[in-house]
Amino acid sequence: MAAKQQEERPVPGPGGIPEAVPGPKTIDPRINSVYHKDVWAIYVFVVSMWIVLWAVFFGVLRYMEDPALVWVLAILGVLACVFNTVGMIQNVRRLGHERHRFYSQDLFWLDQKKAQRALRN
Repeated sequence: MAAKQQEERPVPGPGGIPEAVPGPKTIDPRINSVYHKDVWAIYVFVVSMWIVLWAVFFGVLRYMEDPALVWVLAILGVLACVFNTVGMIQNVRRLGHERHRFYSQDLFWLDQKKAQRALRN
């Protein structure tokens, strides 16, 4: 009996997020559109972060005289970029699993705002 109860529970996926239920992902096609725009924004942010951080590092490299300081800053820069990149990848995965819950609320309120504007005009 205990085994039967265990089978009925949803199995959490990576990061404790339940796995997606098979079948149609969304009801409203606008949800996928908004999700993909957010994913692109996250990827652009990550690439920009790497470019800016390393541009600054190499820009100030000529002013650093201590080689130990250069190594410390390079290692810390790599760690910062990797940590933030992994965090953003996890955000994309979480948005993918819960996109209907996140974006359906946003779209509902956007539709309400449009309806209010239409009533005023």
